[in-house]
Amino acid sequence: MKHYLKVILLTSVIMLVVLGAVAGLAGKGYLSRKKEEKEVSQEELDMNQYGKSKREAGSVPVTTLSKSGEDSILTFSHKNTKEIYNVKASKAVKSELEEQKTRERYNFESPLWAYNPYGTNELSFYLYFKTADACKLKYTIQVNDEDIPDFTRTCYSADGAEFSKEHEYQIVGLVPGKENYIYLDLYNTKGEVQKSAVYRFKPDKLSGNVAIQLSQADGKSGEQLSNGLYFFLGYDTDNKKAPKKIYLYDNSGVIRSSIPLVNYRADRVLFFNGTMIYNYSDKGFAAVNSLGQVVKNYPLKGYKLHHDFVYDGYGNLIMLATKENSNTVEDRIVSLNLEKGTSKESVDLGKIFPKMKKKASKPSGAKKLNWLRLNSIAMAGSNSVIVSSKELSSLIKINGITSVVPSLGYIIGPNFVWESTKYADKVYTKANKEEESGNTNGTQNNQQNASTESTFKSQFGQSDIQVINENGLGSEQYYITMYNNNYGNSDTRKDLKWSDVNGIGTKKKKAATSKYYKYYVDESAGTYQLAESFSIPYSSYDSSIQNYKEHFIVNSGTKCSLGEYDKDGVLIHGLNYNVETYTYRIYKYDMKNFWFQ
Repeated sequence: MKHYLKVILLTSVIMLVVLGAVAGLAGKGYLSRKKEEKEVSQEELDMNQYGKSKREAGSVPVTTLSKSGEDSILTFSHKNTKEIYNVKASKAVKSELEEQKTRERYNFESPLWAYNPYGTNELSFYLYFKTADACKLKYTIQVNDEDIPDFTRTCYSADGAEFSKEHEYQIVGLVPGKENYIYLDLYNTKGEVQKSAVYRFKPDKLSGNVAIQLSQADGKSGEQLSNGLYFFLGYDTDNKKAPKKIYLYDNSGVIRSSIPLVNYRADRVLFFNGTMIYNYSDKGFAAVNSLGQVVKNYPLKGYKLHHDFVYDGYGNLIMLATKENSNTVEDRIVSLNLEKGTSKESVDLGKIFPKMKKKASKPSGAKKLNWLRLNSIAMAGSNSVIVSSKELSSLIKINGITSVVPSLGYIIGPNFVWESTKYADKVYTKANKEEESGNTNGTQNNQQNASTESTFKSQFGQSDIQVINENGLGSEQYYITMYNNNYGNSDTRKDLKWSDVNGIGTKKKKAATSKYYKYYVDESAGTYQLAESFSIPYSSYDSSIQNYKEHFIVNSGTKCSLGEYDKDGVLIHGLNYNVETYTYRIYKYDMKNFWFQ
């Protein structure tokens, strides 16, 4: 018996030792991964305080890439921007690349380079090669300018594999008009550098008066800036001479990508089924894969996009639109099916608000009536939307957008706009003082500079609304965030006296600031309240605010300033851009699982 007890005891001790060792190794592995993730995060921050990449001069020979000559890289020509977004033309480029891949045995020492073959990214390369063992590729783009930081990323493979034997990537981040050194480092599965190479290439300067680097502004927040690239949508949007493009800037304000458009501007960028979807004009959308190929094109028939679109979660884009040959503008909602490519009108706001439409009149010189001036849309459930009317400083919920007869859900806006109308009973009331103090389910107590009185000022001339559903809220409770421009004006309604409202901007005066607003909406009670607010640079129209990685990305359109703010509304870091008019929206994306790992 004692013998068996000794055996059991000894076995238990051995098992504990083994488990401890395994746990220790697991712990070390976890810590090692965390350390590596932190190092990668710092490396990809694109800020100069982390220094230039340290390279031993002459350790790796430099190969010059050229568009002409005996050893020139592969180049493609496109008749115009419309051809770039032609699916057949883009497919023909893919076929030529596929054929080229079979002509030689491309390896790391001698890869296939093609400069912007699909035409969808003017500061990029297509790169292809094979390796005997599974590896991953990290690259660094460096220029001889102390003010421009290194740009380092790890390439993402379209199949999602971290390591691969076949490598096909889009190398993004070249600086126009400067000599770029491209450092390639091939890593094995153990994280060791197997091979390295260095290339030199000078891309052409970009057309138009676009800045290579923006001026920076330090904030007072102690938090670290988030990783990612800023997408400038509608850069100098009302300047007819400005090129129609999406520009991408890094954290130091260095331009890293230029995506051409046919006309108008890109209102938003969405990521869906391995593609990046954006409107390349006011009459069409494109789905572009991670290599830059246009895989789908979605033309709009009978309508023009304006201001905004969203994805409904069920294979459709829901957008604000103008019906062609109509005497009104910016008052329709259209849906576009991404599988079939068909579009149809979902809502005519003129049928929802016939009396309000009748009250409006065209201002002098206007060809068409813009009686609502819709400028943003957000999904609120599977079959409802909330739209923002700048003309009436109101948020409007529309139910049953896929039904035969959509209906008005509610209105959040100034009472004087809606009083004495048949829609007055649809206007939500502000929650009482007790509820604003955080005693209502789901409301927040940390109201950043927000009034705790029941008379908080509603939004005026707001833009860029988002609906946020959080855990713990009921089915009829949610948040709405927005850029509260704090500006009142109605060109089609001279009876609305915005100058009588204290503290807001008008055509004759500026307000001190605009505001970030976060409303808590309770449909069951028919109320809304201010949950969070902080001051942001004043902009009278068309600006944006994005919730991004627990920070806020704020673009003040008329101020021409971009800032990243912490959760308390304190500026971390800012960029200033100089344009003749304004930039419509700026959003930030890290492009993980698309261009980068």
